[in-house]
Amino acid sequence: MAITTNELITRVAAVSKELYAAGSRIFPSVRLAQAMLETGGRVPSWNNLFGIKVGSGVPNAYWDGRFVNRTTREVLNGQVYENVSAQWRYYDTLEDSIRDHELFLQAPRYASVRAARTPLEQCQALYDSGYATDAPAEVDGDPSYWEKLWGIIQTRGFTSFDTAAAALRNELLGRFGALELELGRLDIRTEQLETTGRLPVVPEWARVAVNTAVAQGVIDTPEGGSMDFYRMLTVLHRRQL
Repeated sequence: MAITTNELITRVAAVSKELYAAGSRIFPSVRLAQAMLETGGRVPSWNNLFGIKVGSGVPNAYWDGRFVNRTTREVLNGQVYENVSAQWRYYDTLEDSIRDHELFLQAPRYASVRAARTPLEQCQALYDSGYATDAPAEVDGDPSYWEKLWGIIQTRGFTSFDTAAAALRNELLGRFGALELELGRLDIRTEQLETTGRLPVVPEWARVAVNTAVAQGVIDTPEGGSMDFYRMLTVLHRRQL
């Protein structure tokens, strides 16, 4: 069942913000712009949102190796070739396509993409890294790949998703920091309780049981035990266990 452009944006934005909040270096606005540019706002039946070909890639958690053959327009050495057959990755869901895109951009060739500090820099880095073949302006008069991406981002106001994702990331980091602080307090409290529960010397009423346990090799450090520890040894001794 075909989905509308708005539905596509909503679904890509949701996963993109989640990835960014979890530490992804890809701005949601850029990922959205790529999905829009590569699909024209119309999701293909093989759910490939980012024009990722099979290439030398190996199957992973989000792409099982299936593909479809379709023709495309390629630019090689400045020359445009129409109706070139290519193998495109096939995905079961849109989310699989988005998450595989995240993995795809972890390749060394896209280091500059991940290092980009702004959406504009990231668009330019994608183009410079050779993400997509694009005819020179003098060939077809069209803007280059990065300019098309940036134009989509500006026209559709996609940077608002970056702002929302950054806020979500900060919220999660704040929660994580609060949890770490609470765990630290619990560790201190546990240590205090353990220290408070230790007795510096063996209680007189437990001495026979403790000496017996030491003689039998059951324990080797009789001092510093808790009250419950000495009670347990005494009960075991009285029952001749």
